[in-house]
Amino acid sequence: MSQPFVAVRHDAVTIELMLPAAHASPAKELANTFRANALEAISAIELHASFIQHCVNCGSSKVALAVFDTFRQTYDTATNDIHIVIQAHGLDEAAARRVLKGYFSAWPIVNSHIIPSFIGAGARLPALFTAESNGLMAMFGGQ
Repeated sequence: MSQPFVAVRHDAVTIELMLPAAHASPAKELANTFRANALEAISAIELHASFIQHCVNCGSSKVALAVFDTFRQTYDTATNDIHIVIQAHGLDEAAARRVLKGYFSAWPIVNSHIIPSFIGAGARLPALFTAESNGLMAMFGGQ
């Protein structure tokens, strides 16, 4: 049996996520309630990361993990650091912040469900993502 696709949309951007059947129905409900917090057009990577954050904020940890896993597969963050992925996509500061916030919003869930070596035993959510008032703290140049 093939895995179902869940479409997530914002303006002209649509991402299709192949999720395990057990998570497809709740993911579709979350996709229907999702509204990206951006007035401007966003890229597929931003939409994907923002949807991860939406799943986390709605308390759907199993769906958030499944969507996070599709993000890891799509953007190869298991091999490449998320900052390298962001740089490769040429994202501006606002877009990079949106991707990082979405990606790291799943950090506590991933830390408690995935093999600890994936992110390191005892890893905590970075301080950069714990306060809304934080501004740009660092830019990664890929040196």
